[in-house]
Amino acid sequence: MAEKTKMLAGELYTANDPELAADAARAAAWMARYNGMIDAAPDDRVRLLHEGMGSVGRGVTVRPPFHCDYGYNIHLGEGVFLNFGCIVLDVVRVDIGAGTLIGPGVQILYHLQDGTTRFNELRRRAGDVTPRMLTNQLRELEADGLIEREVFAQVPPRVEYSLSDRGRSLSPIIAALKAWGDANMDLFTLR
Repeated sequence: MAEKTKMLAGELYTANDPELAADAARAAAWMARYNGMIDAAPDDRVRLLHEGMGSVGRGVTVRPPFHCDYGYNIHLGEGVFLNFGCIVLDVVRVDIGAGTLIGPGVQILYHLQDGTTRFNELRRRAGDVTPRMLTNQLRELEADGLIEREVFAQVPPRVEYSLSDRGRSLSPIIAALKAWGDANMDLFTLR
């Protein structure tokens, strides 16, 4: 089975697979163009969103900078607003429903569902986010008790992150919310 097929199915996969690496490189080039359009007209940015994302509803606003893994797994409903600094780690399909408003600096992380992940792998998946920004976000999640960090005494340093019991306890809730949203998509229209 192809690594991309495994990834899209939510199974364990090899992240440095050549096909996935090429997809990530395309997404990085797309993000560089999009994030460079900070002063561009909104219509120009929306055209570029359609080019890089799976689907984009009417009236969507994504304020740069924006970061993702691949882009093609992201589906935005009508009227979605993503404020600046949003990070969506889209190794699986990510649907953001109509009318959703997401504040600045929000990170939508799915990677740790699969188990322990090293800092550099999280950073690679996050795109061109700075190490400091990612570190700060991970520290906040750790302070909230949602993730755990393990530092290994070796050279070069190695740091791994995993979901805590509290973080894992959110998984069925998130899955139930997704199932409810899928079953009731007709309710999510702009009024």
